Amino acid sequence: MLSTILVGLITFLFYLVISTWRKKQNLPPGPTPWPIVGNLPQIDQLAPYKTFTELGEKYGSVYTIFFGWKPTVVLYGYDTLTEALVGQADDFSGRAILSVFERITQNKGLVFSNGPHWFHQRRFSLTTLRNFGMGKKSIEERVVEEAKCLTDLFKARNGKPFNPGPEVTAAVSNVICSVVFGDRFDTEDKTFQTLHTMINENLTFLGRRGFQIYNAFPEIMQWLPGEHHKIFQNATMLQTFLRGLIDNHVLTRDANCPRDFVDSFLNKIDEEANDPSSHFTMESLTMTTFNLFIAGTGTTSSTIRWAIKFMLEYPDIQ
Repeated sequence: MLSTILVGLITFLFYLVISTWRKKQNLPPGPTPWPIVGNLPQIDQLAPYKTFTELGEKYGSVYTIFFGWKPTVVLYGYDTLTEALVGQADDFSGRAILSVFERITQNKGLVFSNGPHWFHQRRFSLTTLRNFGMGKKSIEERVVEEAKCLTDLFKARNGKPFNPGPEVTAAVSNVICSVVFGDRFDTEDKTFQTLHTMINENLTFLGRRGFQIYNAFPEIMQWLPGEHHKIFQNATMLQTFLRGLIDNHVLTRDANCPRDFVDSFLNKIDEEANDPSSHFTMESLTMTTFNLFIAGTGTTSSTIRWAIKFMLEYPDIQ
């Protein structure tokens, strides 16, 4: 019995090695993957970019690594990226939808979708956000308002040391909320703070080994315990909160006078209500606002926190 199991295990591992070797035949060069886990053990968990840099120096500007049994082609270096993303923009316009994001967004919304759905969401979102001031001087008043609230919070600390991260994140989020939902939130609001805690937890998860492992083995990981379950719970709670704001807009909006992005999207849903192929639904609205809320908040607040850090480290430049 034991020998039969052992033979079966060896045969299975041999099959994985052969199948992985076949996959590599038409792919760029790269480090030899291990059976099952691929190159995951070789990636620096705390600084994966260092591993990618080292591999780029060794294997060249285009190389292959395996996340589990899934091959991934890496483009390394400024010139290579420019040639791909600018010189061959149409060929590289899609986005690989990783398993974590697929489970969270169901391939809907603005950020984690491809093809016609992405095209229509992007075109509508760009036009509508510009109509409400994004990229224009008219949004400056909203930014100045939040900047004043932020500096007032800083002054209230009376020169004592503190972590400015939560306040900066709330200020950035309120600028986005003013455009998307037509209103800002009280920075001290417990629900608002909880939402930002969830956003931070989810963004932090993206840099951890658990994120790589889940994307490599989603069919297995969904049944195993781990921090990834908290990430999906956070996403569900955030989407439920946003759906509540959207439902409130449904009850209070004037179709002839849209107040914000959500009102405009609801008008678009009504406009295409009789089109069975429409990409504008309540589900896509929820996911698009979810994308704007998280992506805009995380990236901009992170940039501002880095700016504060650099100013503290270089007071002469500050």
